[in-house]
Amino acid sequence: MESEAARYTVKRACSFIQVREVREIQEDQDMRGGFKIMSELKATEHEHQTALFVWRDLMKNRYPELELLAAVPNGGYRDIKTAVSLKAEGVSAGFPDITLPVARGAYHGLFIELKVLPNRPTAEQAWWISRLKAEGYAAAVCYGWDEARDAIVEYLRGRKWNQQDLLDWVASKQYRK
Repeated sequence: MESEAARYTVKRACSFIQVREVREIQEDQDMRGGFKIMSELKATEHEHQTALFVWRDLMKNRYPELELLAAVPNGGYRDIKTAVSLKAEGVSAGFPDITLPVARGAYHGLFIELKVLPNRPTAEQAWWISRLKAEGYAAAVCYGWDEARDAIVEYLRGRKWNQQDLLDWVASKQYRK
């Protein structure tokens, strides 16, 4: 069972996204004399992924397998020379952002493509997710660090998913539209 202190620490460490949004509202009020609507503000995928890895670092004692949770630096803007070099090294467009090479049940590991709304997976990302699932991996598109965290915890607990269940479970989250 998580201690109250651990829950508070995780909540505090991962709340920088909300703090950033409040700061933007305050800055906007100073500049225009009005408020931004909260829905206009959103954390970037980078900030969500950073929050996920802060959570990972705090929860390694509870889930030792999280030591193996890793980010795959496929995305981002690069100059042409770096892009050509990475392509030659085997970087592949659409490969999922996060990998957890820990077997659970019938799955060899978990792959997560992290998104923020309104972003949707690209054709390459959908292809990778489909192929990974066909090869015996659990794979999903998660919207926000908290959805990714929930998917990871459910995976580590050994929740049994068929090929579509993980995506259906993520899609059913009540805070998504």
